[in-house]
Amino acid sequence: MNLTREQPVEAMLADLYHALLYPRGWSLARIGDGEVNLLRVNAQAALDWSYYGENFCDASALRFLQEHVVAAFREADWIGLFSHGGPDLDVQQVFELWGIPEPRQQCYAWVNRHLPMYRDFMEILKGEPMLLLGKPMQEWAEKCLLPGVQEAKVTVYTAVTEPSTQGMFYALCEAVRAFPGRLVLASLGVWAKPICMMAKRLGKIGIDFGHAPTDQLSNQQLLNIGCCERGRRGYLQHWPHAKTRIPCLFPLEANS
Repeated sequence: MNLTREQPVEAMLADLYHALLYPRGWSLARIGDGEVNLLRVNAQAALDWSYYGENFCDASALRFLQEHVVAAFREADWIGLFSHGGPDLDVQQVFELWGIPEPRQQCYAWVNRHLPMYRDFMEILKGEPMLLLGKPMQEWAEKCLLPGVQEAKVTVYTAVTEPSTQGMFYALCEAVRAFPGRLVLASLGVWAKPICMMAKRLGKIGIDFGHAPTDQLSNQQLLNIGCCERGRRGYLQHWPHAKTRIPCLFPLEANS
């Protein structure tokens, strides 16, 4: 299995645009530490990890999530991953354990959270009705998205009150199903993967948006300056496509 075939973000954006222009289901899913910790052990063992132990009441509920996350990776058009892996992030081991085939197309794991930096991505959002799923989405839409993309048409769904794992999943699926538009941006942690899969199955576009909203809200100077030198020296230094970054739609003053 070759997990080192990272493609430039421009290729992913071109594929996304094509899926909107010539309607077809499409999804982007990212695998990081949360997904690896969920999938590299059985459901009962995963409960011993603090996050899942605190947020899931039993192994059957966690198994439900595991199965849907695995299905999402199998069906995704693009998977964002850390090709270098590491002792705590062995993606290949997880894929082999669950029988997940080699991704059709790969991009770097942080591409999804960097999407607001790309002018091409923000241009795609212009005039395209979108459903924003997740707690940070309302604030992100008001402070970051709408000031820069005034043509944006957004519907925000931030809260799910269903007490059970299955109930929460089906409530989110119904929100996606009922939405009349095609573009779905999900900042739902591990849950974003199966929700984006369901969007694809419905002929929509499902984007695992990750921490993009909270990153932009908490550190706007770093994320909004498209050619930020601090960014090039910092968290982008290991990103092979950093030189092809497109200036952001929301630049701040150079000395702010």
